[in-house]
Amino acid sequence: MNGNMKVKIQLAAFVLLLAGLFVLVGAPLALADDDASAPRQETAAMMRPLSDWLDMQGTFCVDDGAGGCILFEPPAPNYLAWTDPARNRIGSYDYAGLANQYIVDQGGASLGTTISGALTEVALPDGRATVTVDLMVKNALTWVSAGVDFGGPALFGYRPAEVLAGADAALCNGKFKLKFNNTAPGAAMPDFMQLAFAPEPGQEILQIIVECTARGDFRALYGVPEGTPGQATILQKAKVIGGGLTFVVEDVTLREQP
Repeated sequence: MNGNMKVKIQLAAFVLLLAGLFVLVGAPLALADDDASAPRQETAAMMRPLSDWLDMQGTFCVDDGAGGCILFEPPAPNYLAWTDPARNRIGSYDYAGLANQYIVDQGGASLGTTISGALTEVALPDGRATVTVDLMVKNALTWVSAGVDFGGPALFGYRPAEVLAGADAALCNGKFKLKFNNTAPGAAMPDFMQLAFAPEPGQEILQIIVECTARGDFRALYGVPEGTPGQATILQKAKVIGGGLTFVVEDVTLREQP
């Protein structure tokens, strides 16, 4: 994991609790020059059920040192968020439907989050497999916070617990693409967090693309009256450069609605 990715992952709470362990928050994005960094493959791609990947998200336990797991928005399962170091922001986008499921499980109304797409796998000559997760996501809960800490003060949108309490959710439509090498054809899919921060031997991220545009309410901290209509755009792209995953775009932008 190169230094660029480590910066993306930084989460203050994580660092304090797990010195030496990668932090959970920003996710690397990769826009490989279409596969320029990936091994050449001639084997036909095999389709796998999308549920093979979705069902594993939110399952990775980051040890809290006391026999439990660290949760960033407890009790909602963990998933990656996306940082913008230049603007000192972090954006959360429910790309796997975990926040929506939490809200439903707690008795709230579904936000209408839907995830469609494809999961494909190509066998590699070295016994591993290249996996591509290609998703279209609609009505995904989104919020943006100041700083690069998952729990920082909100600038836009509301977190799951706030939505459960009646706040209006900011909802995003976007896409999510992840390409990585897995241990073997047919092997279990990893939680994205595990893949990013604790990869097994043979696992490596090759490409990620995240694009998301959400409409919702600004928070007062942004410098406008609470509830002012706004738009958040999360765009992240990374690719393998010089043997390491490098972010070439890390944008979390906000603007008021005209």
